[in-house]
Amino acid sequence: MDSVYATVARDRHIRLIDSKAGKITKSEKTRDDNYSLAFSPDGNIMGVSNTKDELMFYDFRMWKHLKSVKFNDEINDFCWD
Repeated sequence: MDSVYATVARDRHIRLIDSKAGKITKSEKTRDDNYSLAFSPDGNIMGVSNTKDELMFYDFRMWKHLKSVKFNDEINDFCWD
């Protein structure tokens, strides 16, 4: 999967793009516009922040939404510890 990268956008989509094939391999519509994404250190969980002050967590390998966490403040960016 070294040729695959993930993107989020304000068009309410998370996309996986295969740069070698030059095509979108997976796409998921989210509830709101997205700001940023980060992967857990092991690469299995993808976190996505949106304009509704939420962090959404996805199992990257299974492409499944795990949970969302609501915050009182806007989350523009985040990282794993």
